[in-house]
Amino acid sequence: MIYTILRVLHTVFYPLTFALSKTNNMRNLEFCDNATNTNWVQVQKRTAEKLYNKGEDLIFCPCNFAPFGHWSCGHLIDTKRYLEEQVEFSSAVYSFEYYNCGREQGMYTTFYKKHRIQPIQY
Repeated sequence: MIYTILRVLHTVFYPLTFALSKTNNMRNLEFCDNATNTNWVQVQKRTAEKLYNKGEDLIFCPCNFAPFGHWSCGHLIDTKRYLEEQVEFSSAVYSFEYYNCGREQGMYTTFYKKHRIQPIQY
């Protein structure tokens, strides 16, 4: 009862916040690799699988880490080599999570695709 009242009050007084939280299921994270001056944007697993099958560059990273930083844990996946060896996307993700994910790193993988060549201007 109290939960429904709070939910109604939330939708009446904060309609914009509610609409944004319903449409955005994932944080839009974007990281810049200063070594190569490329930007990487986070994508969903479905999108990552499509890009993997096309042969696009992807970065696999545990969910609690950023792909570039002091404890850089992002791994650039050579999808063309994986596809030549007939490694499926699900088995590549499973083997990455087995060796790189845990309680401290995060229990699942986040995926990043190359977004644009120009670096982010701050």
